[in-house]
This record gives sequence, structure tokens and C-alpha cells, in this order.
Amino acid sequence: MNLLDGMFSLIKYGLSDCNNGFSLSSGFGVCIDDGNYTRSFGHLFYEPAGVNDNERASDIALLLTAGRLSNENLNTVVSACSTEPDQASKNRCMTQLIVSAGEFHSTNHVTRSGERRATEAPPNPTGSTVPYKAIVYFFLHGGLDSYHMLAPHTCAPIDVYDRYRNVRGKSDIAAGIGLPLTRLLEIQANNANQPCSSFGVHENLTEVKSLYDQGDLIFIANAGLLAMPVTTTNYGETPVQLFAHNSMIYDTARVDLFKVFAETGKVKLCSISSHIFSTTAHVCVRMCITSCVLLRGWWKNGRCSHSSWSADQLVFD
Repeated sequence: MNLLDGMFSLIKYGLSDCNNGFSLSSGFGVCIDDGNYTRSFGHLFYEPAGVNDNERASDIALLLTAGRLSNENLNTVVSACSTEPDQASKNRCMTQLIVSAGEFHSTNHVTRSGERRATEAPPNPTGSTVPYKAIVYFFLHGGLDSYHMLAPHTCAPIDVYDRYRNVRGKSDIAAGIGLPLTRLLEIQANNANQPCSSFGVHENLTEVKSLYDQGDLIFIANAGLLAMPVTTTNYGETPVQLFAHNSMIYDTARVDLFKVFAETGKVKLCSISSHIFSTTAHVCVRMCITSCVLLRGWWKNGRCSHSSWSADQLVFD
């Protein structure tokens, strides 16, 4: 898969770091599959010969598979790329599919048997006495206005909600961007060491409120990546790049602020999994996206770690 990631990146973006490409970042440009290769150090220049898509695909296949690509696969490639908006896009699409074919990854002719692979029926869980538990790690990869998700509601003797509204721009002439109480779903607080007896969840997060009320969800508030007290004179000494959005996302997901471990993910979930591996329980970690660094890392006993892509990722790209 890493090889295909690199090949696809090379074809679409040139020699770059885009989507696990073969190179490092060039420091400029963006990852856009438009044929301009603005982020690359260089790109593929070959233009296939031919007067139609079949001939061009055959020319690419001759170069990449020594002409061993079957007619069936060739027709599949041409059909799959026929809706691309221009010829250059078609050529990139056909090249991607050909490097995905078995003929590119082998030195012999690939012959299909026409038979389906045997499949085994899943085991019947009925009557199992083994308990099942799951840790769901939901990481919002990107920007989140957390004060629009969870806000103070009823607070005394300090009116934290009033402060919240004022900080968010409320004045005599403007309402600001703070959420009014009518748009908050109230949840009860469980910490007497702070002034708020209740907080409010955004009105659209009804399921979040329901899970919280049932005791199946908690909020960890005021948790950040500040490794040490900093001022405007010493903030550069912290191991976290406080003003780099991409670095903050990575370090947050990694959950290893001081980089104690050489690989990602070991400090939390991976260490939990490694401990469970020492028991008789079967543990399998699944990721919804491959960039979830918390779930990657060293597996003590070599058990499984899978990536499961969501349905909207199944479209070929």
C-alpha cells in the first residue's frame, strides 16, 4: 500500500510529500491534481502515443508492463478513465490504474481463472461468554471552535456564562458569536471545584447530550499541549510548535508531548493493547483513516492493526 501511495502521488502531484509521496516537502505549492505540479521537485513528462484512449493506454502499458497487460484489464482502465475532463487527466488516471494491476507487480502473464475465491462464513457469536468492549477514539482532524460545542451554562458565584458571552463579542450594540442559553442543551457538571453547576452542549449535538446523560461520554476540558509555563520571551523553548496548526494536530493525536517514545501511539492505546495482548483476550485495532497516529506504533506481540476506510473513500482517486 505504501508503494501504491508513493506511485499515485508521483503520478498526480510529481515528486513531493503529497499523500505519502516519495519525497519531502518542497516548502511551497499545494497538493492539487491539476497537472501543474506546484508542490513537486519534478514530475513525469512522458506523453503516451496514440490517436485514441485505447492506443494511449496500450502505450503506457507497454512501458510499465512490457505489453503484458491483458485486454480485459486494458478495457477496464480505459472505461474507468473515460469521464476525466481532459486528456492529461485521462493519462494520469490510466497510469494510476496500470500501476495498480497485477502485471505491473509481476514479471509473468496474469491469467484469470474466472473462479471466485472461497469465503468462510463468519463465526456465530451466539452463546459466547466472552465480554466485548470497545474504545472509540474520535479525533476531529482540523479546526474546531470548542466553545461552540461546550459552553458554560449555570454558574455561581462567578457568572462564567456572562464572561463567556462578553469574551465572544457581546456588547450593547452586538450579540457576538457566543451561544445564547436557548441554543444550549444543558448537562449537569460533576466537579464541585469549579463555579459552574451545569454546562451547555450545542443545540445540534443531541446525541452527544444523550450519551453524556447516560454516562457513556465525558468531556475533558482545558486540556492542551502546553508543556511548560511560557511567556512571549521563552515560548520557543517548548517542545510543541504553538503557532503551527499542522504540528499541533499531529502532537495532539500522538499523545506523547515530550516524545518519550520513538514511534507514535505507544504511550496510550498501543500500550493498553500490548497489556491486553498478554492475556487470553483477542485485541484488534481498527482505524477509520490511516492518518490516526495514536493507533499506530509498535505492537508487542505482532497482533493486527487494520485501517477501515469509510464509504466515501471507496471512489477511486
